[in-house]
Amino acid sequence: TLDSLQITKAHFLSLSLGSIILQRLDDRRPEMIRSMIMAGGVFKADWRIRIFAHSGKFLSYFVPFRWIYDSFIIIVMPRKNHAFSRKMYRRQSKKLREEDFLKWLGLYRDFFSVVKRFYDRKLRVPSLLVMGGQDHVFLEAAQRYAKKHSHLADLSVMEGRGHLCNLEDKVGFNRIVLEWLEVW
Repeated sequence: TLDSLQITKAHFLSLSLGSIILQRLDDRRPEMIRSMIMAGGVFKADWRIRIFAHSGKFLSYFVPFRWIYDSFIIIVMPRKNHAFSRKMYRRQSKKLREEDFLKWLGLYRDFFSVVKRFYDRKLRVPSLLVMGGQDHVFLEAAQRYAKKHSHLADLSVMEGRGHLCNLEDKVGFNRIVLEWLEVW
């Protein structure tokens, strides 16, 4: 753990749903957070995710969970240029067992309230939101979040990139993050 390594304060980077975990860490251990960098951050659930979550549980009684999971991947990353990100997401999901997927799906009800609570709370540390311009599910909420917290939140939109913008353009993503960290 960070405590065992005697790391008292650090810059933290999260990807996608990891932004919820990072905000929870900021909630519980704010003294540890120097800054937050959230790539493809999840700030509010739009109608597509809500429909998916609510129908996914029902569909799990009739279709294999992989079909549901792959549908989620396509909803979030539908374009041809998101193929590499989808491939990486699928590769990681191979470790996912059906019972874990169903637990994950069952958490969405709580997830919606957690996301709303983090969205509404006051931002305390400098934060960088790096989003893909083609992230049609989460970008709009990230824009509203950055505007609401403009005193501490910077938004960088990577045009022509999707939800996992850091995978689709590693060099561009690293440049954005390193330039921002130089300021903080």
